[in-house]
Amino acid sequence: QGLALLRGASRGGNYDSKSGILATELLPRAWRFVQLYEPPAQYLFLEQLGDIVRGRCPQGRTHRLAQFYVPHMDEADPLFQRLRAFACEAGSSETETQGAGTALTP
Repeated sequence: QGLALLRGASRGGNYDSKSGILATELLPRAWRFVQLYEPPAQYLFLEQLGDIVRGRCPQGRTHRLAQFYVPHMDEADPLFQRLRAFACEAGSSETETQGAGTALTP
């Protein structure tokens, strides 16, 4: 259902131009692992998915999904390399802004 909701958004609403990643490509990859999590972790993912669907920021969508996907990725995967580069940039800007969230690191 989350993927259907994201698909209903315009491509611009799901495309993070900074990292070059579509949220609609990241969601099924993250869910592949999240579905195996214990229920409390799955609830956390679903809570984040609700925020993703309501939010309008493509970077926020990819950042939230990546937090669940990056720990499972292979370092040789090109998508992983883009996320890692994005996470490094996001991590440095987040240290400058208190309460901005957690940087993406595997």
